[in-house]
Amino acid sequence: KIILLNGFILLLLAGSLLYIFSELGKANAVILQQQDSMKRLEAVSTASSTFSQMRYWLTDLAVSWQNEAEDNAIANKAKLDEVLTSFKETDAEFVAKIQPKIEMFTEKLMSSVDAYIDENRVLGNSMVAEGRGEAILIEEEINKLLSQAKLSVQEAGKKVVEANATIRNISLILIVVAIAFGAIFSIIFSRSIAKRLQVLMVSMKAIAEGDLKQKNLPIESKDEIGQLRMAYNDMIGSMQQIARQAEDIAAGKLDGRYDLKGDLAVAFQQMTQELEEKKLS
Repeated sequence: KIILLNGFILLLLAGSLLYIFSELGKANAVILQQQDSMKRLEAVSTASSTFSQMRYWLTDLAVSWQNEAEDNAIANKAKLDEVLTSFKETDAEFVAKIQPKIEMFTEKLMSSVDAYIDENRVLGNSMVAEGRGEAILIEEEINKLLSQAKLSVQEAGKKVVEANATIRNISLILIVVAIAFGAIFSIIFSRSIAKRLQVLMVSMKAIAEGDLKQKNLPIESKDEIGQLRMAYNDMIGSMQQIARQAEDIAAGKLDGRYDLKGDLAVAFQQMTQELEEKKLS
């Protein structure tokens, strides 16, 4: 029964650990999803800031015609193209929609520079206005994607919190269930042992008070208590044989046969022989 109890508890613990490992795997997938969402948010934020820088330098170029403004505008345009390339796997529709607008915006601002150089301010101002309109549309698309990325990060964070809470709650439930089952089985097991030992204790107490007319106890199992009952039955049998032989000797019956063993058998045999010799003499 102890082995069965330990086996049950081990199986319960093993099942609990397997379930917790399964939930940890799910939580790990959620964490990876959150990391992907955060990378996406970081990339969108980079695209937003890079476009703002490019827009600033193109606008400055249209006003100042400085080489520094042109170099910075080109550098930010290249960086923005690189960021958009990284979006093609996750946000292909966004890239397909915004990239032509960015090219159009760049073309409008660069055309305005040429118009200003040619002293055609009307055309330059028109190009700048059209470019500003394209820039507004581009920023709207980027802000939409930025809002989606932020929402995705928030949802992933909630999933991580929920997954951790689920693992914590399940762990607490499994611990309570394991303790409850362990306590219930321990109580049942201890009561079973106590009940079986109680019968043995009553018989042994009666023997200690001199009552040898005890019946053999039933052997219900082969465990330690069953073996203890077998030893008790052998002991009470031997004691009853001793009592019977002692009664026969006291009554003068010296020819009885008894199933005694060991030192007691030798002692009673010597006593019987001595009594027989005295009786003959």
